[in-house]
Amino acid sequence: MPISDYYKQLRVKIGTELIFMPSVATIVRNDDNEILFQYPGEGEHWSLPAGAIEPGETPAQALIREV
Repeated sequence: MPISDYYKQLRVKIGTELIFMPSVATIVRNDDNEILFQYPGEGEHWSLPAGAIEPGETPAQALIREV
């Protein structure tokens, strides 16, 4: 998923300085104990569903959105 508008605007204001970005990741298993991974493509690597928490969003809401 591309960077959100909020983080794009923040990046424009502060340039390449380090940003503290609260984020979430989750492990989703099925009945066969297999783990869900995502592959975004375009040179990315397999990973757990994860991403930044958007302003006004709870960690639980961010997990649901990312999955």
